[in-house]
Amino acid sequence: MTMKMNRSLLLFFVLITVSSAFAGKYGGDFMRIGVGARSAGFGGAFVAVVQDPTSFYWNPAGLAGISRFAVHVDHMALFNGLSQYNTAAAALCVGRGMTIGLSWIRLGVDEIPRYAPLSGTKLERLTTGINRSDGQSLGFFADAEDALLLSIAKKIHFELGLGPASNMIVFPVELAFGVNGKFIHHQLDGQTGVGQGLDVGIMARAVSRQQERGQAKHWLGAGVTVRDLSRTSISWNTASKHQDQVDAVYQAGLAFSTFFQGIKSRLTMAVDQELGELYATHAGIELELFHVAALRLGTTGKSVSAGAGLQFRSFRIDYAFVTHELDNSHRVSGAFELGR
Repeated sequence: MTMKMNRSLLLFFVLITVSSAFAGKYGGDFMRIGVGARSAGFGGAFVAVVQDPTSFYWNPAGLAGISRFAVHVDHMALFNGLSQYNTAAAALCVGRGMTIGLSWIRLGVDEIPRYAPLSGTKLERLTTGINRSDGQSLGFFADAEDALLLSIAKKIHFELGLGPASNMIVFPVELAFGVNGKFIHHQLDGQTGVGQGLDVGIMARAVSRQQERGQAKHWLGAGVTVRDLSRTSISWNTASKHQDQVDAVYQAGLAFSTFFQGIKSRLTMAVDQELGELYATHAGIELELFHVAALRLGTTGKSVSAGAGLQFRSFRIDYAFVTHELDNSHRVSGAFELGR
């Protein structure tokens, strides 16, 4: 009975999330869950860090950091398995510092029970027991939210000098820009909502001239991304022709990374500030050991995360554990990149 009650409570909160798609204010919420176990371990402080296929979500400018071809897949079960969240992304460098990407996000909730409308008044049901529900469902329906994104990013290199001409300090700078075009499809109990949106991002890094496996040994970076810059709307095929407006989300971040030659390890620290409806501060730290293993800690408000990763040649697998007031979650993702 206790397990059934807990499942019912979790399903209640899932239903709130699902039904809120018709509330306008929360349209497109599934696109704010995040992408990738590595970023989850970072606490979502990833705007100035990301340079892999998950850049389409965190900062499309980061795609320009991919040197050849890369793919990424991600899975997470939410609310004790009541909903499933999956993503897949691929990116290809086409030369001259330009990268294109194709990505997909899906959130699905299956077997949502449907109940008959209650008859009579609330007082009658409480006092006489007449017209009370017997708790038996009439059937089930499902909710599926999908987003398909096409991305393009461009990176340029230049040198920046600081100080007087006689004693000027010159260091290399990488500057990247990126943009996503996205198509949203939401299927809920026989009704369909569709929409289009636009995301943009910029990333800048001051880097050392020394390299370690294709990455600057030391770098200091900043990034800004704006999701749903075009004020995305989702139009439903209901009789009322309802439209959900998706508010823009702004996220800015700073990151620093340094490589310790003596122990062949890298330390990366990041902090992000998210503005908009969900005002949140993200912070994370990662210690990469011997180019093989990585340990991560992160935080987002009341949520705490921890993660780990393993790298073998071109393959990487990441895991993250994220706390939540409703139910903790485990996240697993895998990546493959040529040229690493």
